[in-house]
Amino acid sequence: MVASVVHIDLVVRQATILMTVLGCLIFSGCRSLSVNDSASSKIVSCRDQWQHGLEALQRQQWEEAELLFAGAVRTCPQDERARQYYADTLWHRGAWDEAMQQMQEAVTLSDGDSELLVRLGEMYFSLGYQNEAHVCVDEALGQQANLADAWALRGEIHWQRGERSAAMADYHRALSLQPAMPRVQLALTRIHYEANAPQEALTTLHVLKDSIPPAEISGEILYLEGLIYKSLYRYEESARSFRELAGKGKGGRKIFYELANSELLSGHPNAARRAAETSLAWDSGYVPTLRLLTQIDITLERMAANTRRLPE
Repeated sequence: MVASVVHIDLVVRQATILMTVLGCLIFSGCRSLSVNDSASSKIVSCRDQWQHGLEALQRQQWEEAELLFAGAVRTCPQDERARQYYADTLWHRGAWDEAMQQMQEAVTLSDGDSELLVRLGEMYFSLGYQNEAHVCVDEALGQQANLADAWALRGEIHWQRGERSAAMADYHRALSLQPAMPRVQLALTRIHYEANAPQEALTTLHVLKDSIPPAEISGEILYLEGLIYKSLYRYEESARSFRELAGKGKGGRKIFYELANSELLSGHPNAARRAAETSLAWDSGYVPTLRLLTQIDITLERMAANTRRLPE
């Protein structure tokens, strides 16, 4: 959300545009201030601070951005955009309650802006307040029915409540408005996988994967891909996904267990043993890997016995 807001609001750069904004009071939250010299000076200072804050965000300098947005809020407490940006930086460093208070104030000052309502709803949802999140998203959709983020959030709420059909409907509505939504595509992949529909899960996941540069493919995508391939009995491809995941430095006992399992199922017990040993290097007492290692050793012993019985 922050990234899209940054992209939109950075167009307000030039002084002439800023003065137009001030004159018309379109985006200025300081609606209650008359445009006199003192008020204009405060508004200009406020806008200058949060503009520099947005630039700091682009450089991933969150602490500097937070200080700038905090200054903007002090300079012009009625500017909803300053409060919105300040809330996002507070949220980033884990100041959940303060961030929500600032976003609530931003919603109030904006007279219930639909995009701000969605952002507030996302905050509520992240902290487990499903009912409050649902109120926000329904109010936002009542104002603007084509908000992809709002449909995505409503889908997440339904999924958390165990309402699978409603969640899927909302997720598909979100994708119809914005086809590239990784979090929604991942959610649909999980839904299909958990519903024992692996082919649908794989199709959804590959649409997502094909839209992402290879260097940006997340570990979660590769992990899900490996599990889905395994459920389709495509063990070679499953092992390849887990190897790629491990190659990205995403190690761990569970990942190397899954790799070892796929290697064994695809007929490569030696590779399976190496992966199992790596899993145990992460956690020597990991029971699934210990059990798997027994199976691997039995397989290797049988292969050795068969080799000894072969005629010379």
